Amino acid sequence: MSKNVTIEESYSPEKIISVFTPINYVKDNLYICNSLAFHHLEIFSLLRIKHIISMRYIPQNISSYLKKEGVSIYSFWTSHDNFKEKWSKQITDILTILTDATSRGENIAVQCRSCMHRSATVIIGYLMKMEHITYKEALSFLQSKRLCVEEHYIIDENTFNIV
Repeated sequence: MSKNVTIEESYSPEKIISVFTPINYVKDNLYICNSLAFHHLEIFSLLRIKHIISMRYIPQNISSYLKKEGVSIYSFWTSHDNFKEKWSKQITDILTILTDATSRGENIAVQCRSCMHRSATVIIGYLMKMEHITYKEALSFLQSKRLCVEEHYIIDENTFNIV
């Protein structure tokens, strides 16, 4: 098992498979991907992804390759320890990048290690802003697209009042 992903014994087989699925379509031009997608770089060109918002470190060789392929990479790496503090400082920039890319019809992926928390939180904030839906509605919608998405243990509905 990958040392990068924590799997709970209580997870269903479907949820375990979801954790190891490298990329999922969310809606319109928006995708969510985990670090496993970087083992299959052709997936980004096949899906015509032009932008990646990374909530986790991307190795330099992978970043260089993607940039040569015309993919813009925006790094907003945060650890779980300082996520909430950095979130409030970065969310406006992140949502601007997401909104600009999707409004131009360009495909964009939000990436973190397993797509269970950080990237999911970004997409939930985006859905709340763009669709004018509640935190719970956005969470439920995203869980319908990627089964392993969980509520972030340091994020709650009040976190999104800044959106």
